[in-house]
Amino acid sequence: MFSAGNSGPDAASVLVPAAYPEALAVGALDPGNAVAPFSSRGSVVAAAPFPDGLGTLGLPATKPDLAAPGVAVRSARAGGGYVSSSGTSMAAPHVAGVVVLVRQAAPRLSPSAVASLLRRTARDVGPAGPDQTAGAGLVDALAAVRAVLGRAPTRPGLRLVAAPPTLTNLPAPGFALDSGGAPVQVRLDGGTPLASQPGPIVHVPIANPGLHTVELQALGPDGAHVGASLRLAIEIDRSPPKLRLDVHRAGLLRIAYRAQAVRADDTVAGSLRIQTSDRDTMVRPAGKHLFTQRGPYWIELVAQDRAGNLTRLRRTSGWPKALVARRLAWNRAFLHLDLAYSLVHFHRRGNGSYRSSDHLTRLCAGNLEFDRFAPLARRDGHPPRGTVGIWSAGSQVLLVVERGGRRYVLEDTAGRVRRASRPLGPSSPTPASSPRLPRSDRQT
Repeated sequence: MFSAGNSGPDAASVLVPAAYPEALAVGALDPGNAVAPFSSRGSVVAAAPFPDGLGTLGLPATKPDLAAPGVAVRSARAGGGYVSSSGTSMAAPHVAGVVVLVRQAAPRLSPSAVASLLRRTARDVGPAGPDQTAGAGLVDALAAVRAVLGRAPTRPGLRLVAAPPTLTNLPAPGFALDSGGAPVQVRLDGGTPLASQPGPIVHVPIANPGLHTVELQALGPDGAHVGASLRLAIEIDRSPPKLRLDVHRAGLLRIAYRAQAVRADDTVAGSLRIQTSDRDTMVRPAGKHLFTQRGPYWIELVAQDRAGNLTRLRRTSGWPKALVARRLAWNRAFLHLDLAYSLVHFHRRGNGSYRSSDHLTRLCAGNLEFDRFAPLARRDGHPPRGTVGIWSAGSQVLLVVERGGRRYVLEDTAGRVRRASRPLGPSSPTPASSPRLPRSDRQT
């Protein structure tokens, strides 16, 4: 199963691999069940091999096969929170969810049988019958599941379709039941029956943590028990996992960290996630991190246990504001200088010498559109404001930018690269023969 693509409304715009006859292509519908303008259309004629050699040759195929909501769909966002997005990539997960429900109800159903069932039970949303805009129509979860469960029993009974995890933190776990339309009575731990519920989803409020027994019973028209009851065990755990996050400063804007669960079995494997205020995600439970953005600075450990409980543990760090401002200014300046240097260094002559300042300026201006460049007549010259100055002679090249009252220099002399900065004063520039910079601000 694949998204049909977002190349509509043009005909024959369904993309590979959704275009394969063997694949189930999913188009997108808007909230009014009209086909979204961007949703790719059919038909697809496999008259020649597909570009990757897959797929089957044959007659024109109706594509997409199915459609599902795909406009302004609310979805989880990487890093936390939710966002509304549109596209056939938002529609395909709806169909995937229906496939899961069908396989829960009929685990032995083959993939081709599931695909056929979804087409057969879909609701037509366009011209009568399958078409090249919405296929068989809007996927219908209830109709598909009912089709595999068969007709409702003539007499009320009870059949479990899906149950919550046996270990959970839910306040009222839900059980999916087929009761033939009969109300369902719930009894918790052999106590007094709770108010009956109509189904098909029956929620059981459980206040206390621990192991519990849930008993479900179908009721007849007279309120009497009908058929056998269902007894299910479920464990409630609402205690969040205990975590440890050790952090100490390891230099200016640099930290060393170590994260772990207090108990090894307290979290789900792979659920430990470490993020920083820079929005970087750490791949190792221990290591170092260098902050590159403005503060405040923090590192956060997030973990989830098998019951679904979530714990967030955050540690903050700080440094003197003046030193942080100076370091961030350094980083911003050399972000631009390093990129320009990589370009001019790559275009050296065969003997290792640099091309002229004018040539290197044109080279950078033509390839690095986000910066302005100007040639310098002398190595101690001052570039125009907001401009990267370039000076070269033989095996030497100098890139300079002046901002925030400081002069930042990247110099390459016969392969020896130096980065440095100094304050801009009212006096004349440092002589060309001795561009001395404060030792504390030099990096080699």
